[in-house]
Amino acid sequence: MRRLFLNGWRCALLILLFAPQAFSQSDKQDAFKAVPESLRAQLIERLNSYLEHERAGQYDKLYDLLYEQDVSKADFVKARESADRKGSGFRLLKFTPTKTTRIEEEVEGPGGIGVSVVDTYQIFGKAETLRVSERAKDQMFIAARWQNCNWYFSLPGIMTID
Repeated sequence: MRRLFLNGWRCALLILLFAPQAFSQSDKQDAFKAVPESLRAQLIERLNSYLEHERAGQYDKLYDLLYEQDVSKADFVKARESADRKGSGFRLLKFTPTKTTRIEEEVEGPGGIGVSVVDTYQIFGKAETLRVSERAKDQMFIAARWQNCNWYFSLPGIMTID
């Protein structure tokens, strides 16, 4: 009887130890269910790199993960670092995805020649940000595109509700 009691406690302890991990992993998968299953793990890994570069102010590495680059890498880094020094910058400190939706967007081809339709995934979530030297909690989104066999992202956007 004592052995059955101890085994029951061991089982309950194991469930308590591993249940939060299984739950959070399930939540993460649910947040990305609009993304093809074969591409999800790579999206999550690449998004984590994006967030780490954003959090650490590694703007040169962040630039390499953007799918639209309207300015040169040097200008992008210079502008972000300048804003940080002045205390007028924006930094995404934490982002917890809650939902992803797929939309089709028309994109100009190289040199403005031709138009193609690409799948873009809007990743919505809760964020902690540093804006103008003050911490804030926001609802945000980051767009992601699968191109050239890898994931690339937009800069984050803050969702406002009027």
